[in-house]
Amino acid sequence: SLEVQGPVISKFGFEASRQGVMESVKAFTPEINALPEVTWRNNLLAYLVDPAQQQKVATGRQAAPVGVLPSRKARPDPSEWPEGIPGHVWVVTGGKDKGGIIVRSGKDPKSAQLDKRLATGAIIEELEKDEDRIKYEKITGDGPDMGWVSMTFKTTVLIEPLWFDLEEEVTFKDTYKVVHDRVAMRAQPNKDAKMVSAEVKGSKVRGTVIEQDGVKWLKVAVHNVKDTKEGFMMIDGASVGLGVLLQKV
Repeated sequence: SLEVQGPVISKFGFEASRQGVMESVKAFTPEINALPEVTWRNNLLAYLVDPAQQQKVATGRQAAPVGVLPSRKARPDPSEWPEGIPGHVWVVTGGKDKGGIIVRSGKDPKSAQLDKRLATGAIIEELEKDEDRIKYEKITGDGPDMGWVSMTFKTTVLIEPLWFDLEEEVTFKDTYKVVHDRVAMRAQPNKDAKMVSAEVKGSKVRGTVIEQDGVKWLKVAVHNVKDTKEGFMMIDGASVGLGVLLQKV
């Protein structure tokens, strides 16, 4: 994946392309391969292409399709992480025309903006989550080593998970696409229930369709939200004057 390799090989003068990757593989000496960020790359790539390694992770993970933003995922027990791979990893997909995405010093979206942006293609580990924002530590790529970033901006996805739950994919077989600007995920299948998360237009979510008081909802898995294991997204918002919110893929 160029999203994994590009930021690393470009630091050594190689073009972030398939040809550049091939040249870097031939040129990298044992000393270069021993560098932390190159080791991260090699371990991450080995993990992504080896189903046997992925199955060793408690929840089971696989590469997420490009453009798909699954529900927030649980971090496996550290003792079961593949060697050199953190438990919850994201890739920056936003900010392509701006040199990356904005990084701030705190969880507040109005906190001080850091001087540099986090480059598109950077790979980061999630340290903490607060609604639509995460505190990260950088694994590879250009930009601040640590800070807070938004997962989405308006209808644009800024970071995407590299893995999603295999268990969830089996349990929740229906896939829906968000066709409204932003759709709330609530703690109960009720329009007045507490909102625990949200998905933006274009995102895809997996779940099971249920009906409550004549209204259809998509029941989805929720991770990294305290005391919350499942959420409910309204499929058709006609009853609240919003029209269709989710469309089956």
